[in-house]
Amino acid sequence: MPLDLSQAYLVPDAPVTITYKSKTAPGAFSAYTVANVHRRMTAKGQVDAATGLQTREAYFHIWRGPLASAGMSAVPKRDDLLDHPAGVEWLVREVEECDLDSSGLAQRFRCRCVTPD
Repeated sequence: MPLDLSQAYLVPDAPVTITYKSKTAPGAFSAYTVANVHRRMTAKGQVDAATGLQTREAYFHIWRGPLASAGMSAVPKRDDLLDHPAGVEWLVREVEECDLDSSGLAQRFRCRCVTPD
């Protein structure tokens, strides 16, 4: 029987350059331009037909190297903001450290983000 991918992930996962806004104090942010950010592919039912973007929640994968290249010394954290090139602002709700190197340092951060209301 052939594999049915009709309900599978249909939005391509292409790297983008985002503006990462690291929260420094209530209402204050430092902005960094971060390249090679990957957004997790979304399921067909979660995509807004007009924009082609997930409407409420997305996962962004941010690598330590591009963060450092952007001049950001801190790691992603809850309540930071991501500005996607499509004009959508995302609020970071959770950060998971992934791909640990031999010294135990995370090389990738998986950020669960929502669109703020």
